[in-house]
Amino acid sequence: LVVEPVVFTRRPLHIRLGNDAAARPQIGLSQADVVYEEIIEWWATRLTAVFYTHAPEMVAPVRSARLINTQLTGQYDAALVHSGGSDPVRWQLSQLPIVNLDEYFHPDPYFYREGEGWARRLAVNAVAAHAYMEEEGMQAAVQLRGFAFDDDPPAGDPAETVFIDYPSKTSKVLWTYNPQTTLYERQQGGEPMVDGATGETIAAANVILYFAEHYETDIVEDSNGATSVGITMNGEGEAWVIRDGVRVQGRWRTDGTQTPEFVDAGGAPIPLHRGQTWIEVVPPDYEILLNQTPEP
Repeated sequence: LVVEPVVFTRRPLHIRLGNDAAARPQIGLSQADVVYEEIIEWWATRLTAVFYTHAPEMVAPVRSARLINTQLTGQYDAALVHSGGSDPVRWQLSQLPIVNLDEYFHPDPYFYREGEGWARRLAVNAVAAHAYMEEEGMQAAVQLRGFAFDDDPPAGDPAETVFIDYPSKTSKVLWTYNPQTTLYERQQGGEPMVDGATGETIAAANVILYFAEHYETDIVEDSNGATSVGITMNGEGEAWVIRDGVRVQGRWRTDGTQTPEFVDAGGAPIPLHRGQTWIEVVPPDYEILLNQTPEP
């Protein structure tokens, strides 16, 4: 894997992307290094796509931040790219020592896509975002712990398919292992998930289940009174690392100032396969189906 030297002079971008049915297909998602998926109000899911080694000129649709971003952004010393949020979430973000590229206050890197509805029209130019941060004194080289990698398959339990029963019917996720490509191909809501820029199916080298506490809050997120879902992303919890057709069980841990590490029962790092990683954030008691899918 060859990485351009300029990558090590800039922050990662954490780009908030819609993932409800009306927001798909996303543009540029296949170029993210890491993608987090979390439950939000109304039981839909939303994404935080981490762009570090690539900087696409169009990533869309950009949507609003949630409580999860008050923890994730610091783990990567990233710049948070989003279109606002509820007042309490925006206030919490404003109190953190992070680069907060809220579109309402930093509109330069953003643009609207012609012919798209409100759920899909806002996009960001990642090249322009890095240039803007450079001009505004926000850019910096960051020291990331990163992840361990080893292309040799690890020992583990069979994991040919992974089904995640997210609450909304259109949010349910199925990952299917393709032994020819050694990647997991993604379906959501019963349909293949594609990158709208290329038409190619989203496929991940690693799928990580990140079991984390979820809790109710009184933060109102929309005019219908739906409240924000709180998620504890810092500390320690159970993790499943799924790659190369197998599952390795372990733990995730982070103090909030570094990227999470994934370790086995003995505390040794669980290596990932080089390529895109999806981190599926779920409650601790969630049942994840391996090698089976429920009837429609």
